[in-house]
Parts: sequence; structure tokens; C-alpha cells
Amino acid sequence: MPLSLSVMGHNVQMRELAGIRRRWEEAGSPPCEHTDRAREYHLGSHTGDTACLNCGKSFSPAQEAALLAKGK
Repeated sequence: MPLSLSVMGHNVQMRELAGIRRRWEEAGSPPCEHTDRAREYHLGSHTGDTACLNCGKSFSPAQEAALLAKGK
């Protein structure tokens, strides 16, 4: 299912992303479609970015718009 900002009800803290990235790397860093993203927060403040909940990669607003345009 394509992700849209209206569906993105989840938030993720940057410290959680570090753990997600570590586990992803330990699994061999397989390709990721970045289909499960959330708003990225640091110490309770929105960074303006989104992040993949599968691999931990962060996306700027422009990168997020490009993913949405691709239907991801």
C-alpha cells in the first residue's frame, strides 16, 4: 500500500532509528523498498524528516515527496 502523509500516524525517535539501522546492517543490509515510514523526531521535536521503520534511513521532505511520487 503506498504511504501518504495522511496515513503516517507513527512517529519514531532518532535513538530508535539507530537501533533499527544496526539491526538492518547486522542482517546484511538487504535492499529496502522504504514502504513503512514515519515522522522522525529528536528529543520530542519533529526534525522535518521521515524515516524508514525497516532499515532506519532518513528522508528529507524533498526525498519523501519523490518517494510518494513513485507510489512508495
